Amino acid sequence: MKRVVLLFIRAAPVAQGIEHRIPNPGVAGSNPAGGAFLVLGLAMLVSLEKKDGFYLVKLEGELVFSELDRFEKEVIKKIEEDPSSVIIDVSSVSFVDSSGLGALVKIYTKVRLKNHQFVLVGPSEEFKKVLEITNLLGLINIAESLEEAEALISQKSS
Repeated sequence: MKRVVLLFIRAAPVAQGIEHRIPNPGVAGSNPAGGAFLVLGLAMLVSLEKKDGFYLVKLEGELVFSELDRFEKEVIKKIEEDPSSVIIDVSSVSFVDSSGLGALVKIYTKVRLKNHQFVLVGPSEEFKKVLEITNLLGLINIAESLEEAEALISQKSS
């Protein structure tokens, strides 16, 4: 199992269980445990991990316009290379704007067109309210935990 943190359209493996918070945008480097890290910028940290039958995308920070193009392209590129279900963990997203929501809808559409599942994990009450206002709450699968999301995917795949 490998975990990848994205910067622009490049990625590097990260040591399991190590998280990085870097104050400078576009920083790349390594940690004492030997794992590499890449940071999108001040607003958002993204990790992408291929699991058994799905991609797990973890977002941290603000899901906003300035950070989306690279994130969206990388996730869509992975889906097109290796069609799979996608779980996006938004439990650490502090803010989402209309562009962030648009990026999620674009990824959702690509995943569903390939007949795979798309699940958001852990959206805040504010995030859920935005999904409700935009009529996406009934369309997109929501799970409170990663385990629940995995169960949703395996249930709908069988």
